[in-house]
Amino acid sequence: MAGFRFAVAAGLLAVAGAPRPAAAQDQAPPPFTAAQVAAGAELYAGRCAECHGADLEGTLGPPLVGDVFRGNWYAGDRTAADLFAQIAEFMPMTAPGSLSPEEYAAITAFLLARNGHRATGDALVPDPELLDAYTLVPPDAPDEKEEE
Repeated sequence: MAGFRFAVAAGLLAVAGAPRPAAAQDQAPPPFTAAQVAAGAELYAGRCAECHGADLEGTLGPPLVGDVFRGNWYAGDRTAADLFAQIAEFMPMTAPGSLSPEEYAAITAFLLARNGHRATGDALVPDPELLDAYTLVPPDAPDEKEEE
């Protein structure tokens, strides 16, 4: 039995330490539309601002723009799938998972836009496998008030 536990633990460590597939190394920004950003802004105001602040500055919850966001999401090999999953699985704090996948995608698009990413014209699809292809990297010149 101890040998089995060791094998399982070793296997888990090997998987956790394995590099992401080549697609996740792509440095293209995650796609999203201006319409998703607008929808995300409305959803954010109604479902997120109470804890994260009207300007995403953080109140009860952490800031979702600026240095804190960049430190959390542009470090290492975090992907758009990681950000989407964090929001979809744990938010809003009082009712996690209560929004539709499309609503979570819109909020994700809104956060990306507010952190300086630009809408691409292609929708951010709420599919973790597809989103995993986009490693989050800081935009060249973030404009924290950008909403499109």
